[in-house]
Amino acid sequence: MQTISKQQYYLGADLGRERDYSALCLIDAHLLTKDERDPRTFNWITEWRFHVVHLERIPLGNSYVDVASYISDLLSSQPHQQFVTTAAKPSRALVLGAGG
Repeated sequence: MQTISKQQYYLGADLGRERDYSALCLIDAHLLTKDERDPRTFNWITEWRFHVVHLERIPLGNSYVDVASYISDLLSSQPHQQFVTTAAKPSRALVLGAGG
């Protein structure tokens, strides 16, 4: 029998510019503890599993502010623990604090 001993959610965002799409990916990461032990250490054998639970391409024509607002709404309605984003130029970076 396997049990989930740890579960985390990660929301990644690739923020597009005026002519590039923005994309969101929500990943459910959980650590499974198997019902077997390591023969050398006798520790329980564990294994990380990752599942993409949401993948979305946001339509063109949305500003960073619109996308940030959408992401903030999504974060407030889900149990995400980590938020990861990219920015092509540091001057165009987007930072969301806790709670949006």
